[in-house]
Amino acid sequence: MFIARLTEHLEQSGVSVDLVMPYEARCQREEKIHGAAVHRFQYWIPARLQRLASDTGIPRDLRTLVGKIQLPLFLLMYLTKAARYACRADLLHANWIFSGLMAVLLGAIYRKRVILTVHGSDIEIAKRNSLLRLMARWVLRKTARTIAVSRNLKEDLISIGASPSSVVVLPNGVDTKIFYETPPPLAGKSVLWVGRMSAEKNLPTLIHAFANIKSQLVEATLTLLGDGDCRRQVEELVEAHGLSSAVRMLGFRTRDSVAEEMRNCNVFALPSLSEGLPLTLLEA
Repeated sequence: MFIARLTEHLEQSGVSVDLVMPYEARCQREEKIHGAAVHRFQYWIPARLQRLASDTGIPRDLRTLVGKIQLPLFLLMYLTKAARYACRADLLHANWIFSGLMAVLLGAIYRKRVILTVHGSDIEIAKRNSLLRLMARWVLRKTARTIAVSRNLKEDLISIGASPSSVVVLPNGVDTKIFYETPPPLAGKSVLWVGRMSAEKNLPTLIHAFANIKSQLVEATLTLLGDGDCRRQVEELVEAHGLSSAVRMLGFRTRDSVAEEMRNCNVFALPSLSEGLPLTLLEA
């Protein structure tokens, strides 16, 4: 979402943008989004067996054997596809540390400046893995600027090896034309969660907590917006606690729909175990 919004505003400002990203079977290989040219690369045959950059997220995908096997081809095809557009660009902007690796390599080949934006999950992995930490340190020292979405994340980047003068804190932004404040419904007792249903989002804790709330406030409701590999586990927990009538699981929704749900809820809950500066929290 943050890349989509950035792209939209860059195009409106007269900046031409090419986006390179992994191909998914349900998407087009080449298309225009917000005026930007989108180029998707395939790294496995058949495409439906690709297991990196899926709905579960790259950090989780890399923990699987299939993800580790596919990683070299992922990086090779990423580099090959991006090279076609990096050669004519004025600036290379990468999101996530592996994209930063691609951008730094291409920046050296084509003598282009590189900006890297980090959001948190990639740095958490690098802190725990010595090989990735070395790679991250090299990438961070080769970028013209690194954007951290929070002050804590900037400190983590410096601890890995980034130069303090090269790291800029630029928090995620919110479109206040869509996410604007309104008085909450005072009579309601509704809780809202928004995100990807993955392990680090810690949804079981939210379900257990809501079960305790429900035992004291019979009219309380919980709405979950999002999907992911933990959905089945969440459904089973909801059923085990007898909360099926009080919990709505609505899947992914548009920004406008998310904003409407936020305006209508009393409490926004985000029990994540690991975040950088979550956009949904800022929007709430």
